Amino acid sequence: MSLTENQIQQIEDYLKGKLSKEELQVFEKELETNSELQEYLDIAKQMEVVYDDVNWLFAQNKDSEDLKTMEDYLNSEEGQQTKFFFEKMKASNSPVRRLKKSYTYIAIAASLLLLLAIPFVLSSNLSHDELYTNYSDYSNLPSFVTRNNTTEDRLTEAEKLFKNKEYKEALVIFQSQIDTASNKGIVYMYQGLSQIELKQYEQAKQTFDALINSDLVDAPKGHWYKALLYLKQDNIKEAKLILNTIVTNFYYNHTKAKDLLNEL
Repeated sequence: MSLTENQIQQIEDYLKGKLSKEELQVFEKELETNSELQEYLDIAKQMEVVYDDVNWLFAQNKDSEDLKTMEDYLNSEEGQQTKFFFEKMKASNSPVRRLKKSYTYIAIAASLLLLLAIPFVLSSNLSHDELYTNYSDYSNLPSFVTRNNTTEDRLTEAEKLFKNKEYKEALVIFQSQIDTASNKGIVYMYQGLSQIELKQYEQAKQTFDALINSDLVDAPKGHWYKALLYLKQDNIKEAKLILNTIVTNFYYNHTKAKDLLNEL
């Protein structure tokens, strides 16, 4: 990775909802074409789930037991596979800020997560439904709390229903708000996923096609969710076609698309 310090700060501000409306539009536009920025954002989101701010404090403490455990692992034969992260950082002329969730330690943690997952992936024989559950990852869906800390009450209510698996009730709200919502792309995502959970597969396809064919910033994400729809239906031929399109064009989640292709 070769992100600048400013780009790393933008990602932190994005995750914390600190970007202005104009800054958010510029940032999300860059995400569409900058694969490194997207990969780093995906990693940072995973670290938000795995570690809270307190747990990341060990990155500032050289004597931390957690840090020593990481270093021991990275010095092992298996851990040497992460060496390229350090080499790239040493070769970079850009300064790296000493943040709680610093670039260096996120790279290390991501490498560890990847390496620790390899034996499981190689030895598992997951069903298509299980793969769908793993790759859809509803916990990482964007929230309807806006960047200026206001809320769209009805959509916030629908989001809460969705997270409580009350998909039928949530879908009614999403469908009623789709034409007036300021964050229409996110509504399309939730609406389509609700339809998948309700086995309304044809309707879900229409929803994701509407997203793909729109001029919204989130339009490329529709390809990923449409691939997941076909996976849920056990239509692996169509799923692979879309996943290959995602990988070839570096669309949203192209790294995950490549991993999923390897498992199908």
